[in-house]
Amino acid sequence: MEQSTRIVLQKFVERAKSLGEASYLAAAASTKLNWVGPQFSGPSREQTEAFVMRLRFFIQNNESTSLENISKLLKNDPATPQLLIDDVESVRKDLETAFASLPPIRVSSAADPTPPTWGEIWNVFVYGDLAHQNENKRKRFEAWKNHQPSFTLLNYFLSRIFAVFASGIVFLGTRFEDELQQPGLAVHNPPATK
Repeated sequence: MEQSTRIVLQKFVERAKSLGEASYLAAAASTKLNWVGPQFSGPSREQTEAFVMRLRFFIQNNESTSLENISKLLKNDPATPQLLIDDVESVRKDLETAFASLPPIRVSSAADPTPPTWGEIWNVFVYGDLAHQNENKRKRFEAWKNHQPSFTLLNYFLSRIFAVFASGIVFLGTRFEDELQQPGLAVHNPPATK
């Protein structure tokens, strides 16, 4: 495995551990929906924003550790074991399938009659409120926010999709760490060119 690949994988491992240790995940695991109100008793806004800051290393393609860039890196390193490439592609495919599907309870309102997929929930919260201010996503976020019962359920769904994504990242971080610790793992450095 090329040294440059090892360096990026080590960075991924460190960031995956940080993501897995986020207080957001512990708070999300104990999330309850309170329909007397209705209220969402999940992670705080501060925990959510801190979690999204950690997520960006895996979702933004200007980061070497994004899932897309990791996939390319491993495929372009001839010394990468095929099983490692397969694991990355399997996680990516599973996440894509999850993001394209609908939650078990379809949420809609007069202002937004189309029930969102898991991925749309992620995108609207992340890019319409938490990390960026995409105008179209912000409008949809505001429509959701104005219908409190739906908004409560969508917040709950957001915590679930974040947990699913984090599990995939933590799994890959563990796989990469195991691979990097293999005894006798050859480091392949391509010959220098003139």
